[in-house]
Amino acid sequence: MTISSVTPTRSGYSFNGWLYNGITYTAGQTFTMPAASVTLIAQWTAIPTYTVTYSANGGTGTPDSSQHPQGTTVTVSNTVPSRSGYTFNGWLYNGNTYTGGQTFTMPANNIELIAQWTENPTTYTVTYNVNGGSGAPTDNIRYTQGATVTVASPAPTRSGYTFNGWSYGGNIYQVGQTFVMPAADVTLTAQWTATPTPTSQSGGGGTARSTATPKPSATPVPMPSESATSSSEVPTPNESVPPVDEGFPLWGIIAVVVAVLVGVAVAVLYFTKKPKP
Repeated sequence: MTISSVTPTRSGYSFNGWLYNGITYTAGQTFTMPAASVTLIAQWTAIPTYTVTYSANGGTGTPDSSQHPQGTTVTVSNTVPSRSGYTFNGWLYNGNTYTGGQTFTMPANNIELIAQWTENPTTYTVTYNVNGGSGAPTDNIRYTQGATVTVASPAPTRSGYTFNGWSYGGNIYQVGQTFVMPAADVTLTAQWTATPTPTSQSGGGGTARSTATPKPSATPVPMPSESATSSSEVPTPNESVPPVDEGFPLWGIIAVVVAVLVGVAVAVLYFTKKPKP
């Protein structure tokens, strides 16, 4: 009787041969058939098992550990850990980096798969302060230092004001212009100019409202009364000073008095120099 070459399997065990009548036979060996039915019994040796563990290496969400016999194929877990500010690159073992679904052969010892990370570049935000207006743009992009930022639309509005642009770093930027992102968050602040209020103008036959300040009119100077003595007439010494109109200003009164006195002086001189008959 020749032993079959078919080899049975058993998880966690290695096959050692077929036992019959105290002897272990392997494939291809022979024995003499007795005058009875024969049963060959598989012989097994437990294979040592070892542990595979996962280290998050600063992250969270590692797969569970598992047991694997030496020499068996281990499939790396598809569970991906996480770490704030980092990107997961795979699991490091024996100098190689494995990702989910890849395989390796289990050695005769416990092993640890260590998460590998790449630090993400620091990013910054851009926000818009409408500074009393409304309609601020929204920018949800996170920018790295040195990135080019394009000023977003639309432009904001504010009743009674004209929008002049966005102020940042001492410069004014219009929609569509660009600046280089610094290593810090940026706030763009709306700049406004008050719109002048128009003055009232005439229209439809109406009269335009004057904005000039009226000047006070000069006080009228009253003229001497017609009853005053003409300069061609010589007044007599006994003529009285005409009554003063209370409406006269002081200088008018003085002028009348002076005129009368001059007339009297002329009359006196006339009669003094006149030759006697």
